[in-house]
Amino acid sequence: MEKLQEAVSLIEMGHVEEGMALIQTLKKDADHQTLYDIAKLYENLGHLEEAMNVVQRLRSLYPEEGELSIFAAELLIELEQEDEALEILGSISRFDDAYTQSLLLQADLYFMQGLHEVAEQKLLKARSASPNEPVLAYALGELYLERGDFIKSAVFLKEAESIADQLPEGELHLRLAEALSRGGQFEEALLYYQKGLKKKKELHSYFGYGLTAMKTKEYKIAISAFTELKSLDPDYTTLYPLLANAYEEEGALDEALATVKEGLVKDDFNEELKGKAARLLYQQGNREEGERYAREVIAINPSNAEAVLHFSSMLRKEERFDDIVDLLTHIVEQGDATPEMIWDLAFAYNEREEFEQARTHYEQAYPEFKESEVFLEEYGEFLIEEGEPEKALALFKEALSINPMLHHLEETIDRLQS
Repeated sequence: MEKLQEAVSLIEMGHVEEGMALIQTLKKDADHQTLYDIAKLYENLGHLEEAMNVVQRLRSLYPEEGELSIFAAELLIELEQEDEALEILGSISRFDDAYTQSLLLQADLYFMQGLHEVAEQKLLKARSASPNEPVLAYALGELYLERGDFIKSAVFLKEAESIADQLPEGELHLRLAEALSRGGQFEEALLYYQKGLKKKKELHSYFGYGLTAMKTKEYKIAISAFTELKSLDPDYTTLYPLLANAYEEEGALDEALATVKEGLVKDDFNEELKGKAARLLYQQGNREEGERYAREVIAINPSNAEAVLHFSSMLRKEERFDDIVDLLTHIVEQGDATPEMIWDLAFAYNEREEFEQARTHYEQAYPEFKESEVFLEEYGEFLIEEGEPEKALALFKEALSINPMLHHLEETIDRLQS
């Protein structure tokens, strides 16, 4: 053992060749424990083939020793020989102390190969052999989290809480928080995010924490989480729209707009941020800059229906019906129009006194909005102006049947029927 330590010291001092030569000499007459230590040293130095040769020598002497089989399998995994590793692991007896560990390693390998169900079977088999082993509960929790079985994942991760201190700091609580949040248990998830983030500043988890806080309407917590994430990684661009939303919910429109513009510095083609900028600027009365952002969004993605409809509604408020027609006819020509856009076009054409175009678009929109009392009333009023009271009457009756509180329509219907 002293000679082996001497070899280690030589390597650490930079005399690598001399140290490795001494290890080679020691191998010839070493006892079995020293051979095991030499194999570990080879592994630590990255000499995996040499380590494997020594381990195989020991396995020939102790063929039933499960710990040596585990060691050999781990080396094979590092050598990217997974099939050979699985073969060795599968040979370990269920009566061996290393049996549970062999199943854990098999589960890891099968999971990495995308065979999640096989990995699950191995873990459940290990759990039946060692039912009170929290490491297995943790492994199952991780597997179910990756697979999207969030409720199951949370159950097993909670069971593994007793070993939280044995895992990387904050790891278990952050995985549990994610499982709870994605499983819809937002309030409890917040508590575990707080526990985990005290010990581990993880970008993904700060994002999850902020997103969970948004879902529980804890906007101050969301602002804190996303702000911390921004300080850790300003290029984490998905945080900016959410942070802006949180500020907006708190009534802090200036901070929301500043956040959006900060995000656009990082990602100038982010249509969500540009759309958000347009809406905030319109809210603040800055029509010109708001319109610029709105047009930029539509230029990036003409099929962004939300952006198109918001811009159309702003133009409608300003009674810019020519601009609505220019905007929406272009979208129609590209094949990206939604029923709402057809309705907006009908309204704009009517205001421009292009009644045939208005009629065409109202007729196109009707099948989609025949359950909307607002549309039915508007279409009915158009038909009255066009001298078609009977058709208008039918539409008003449909609107009233949908919403009996439209008392003004009762008077209109009575007048048309008299």
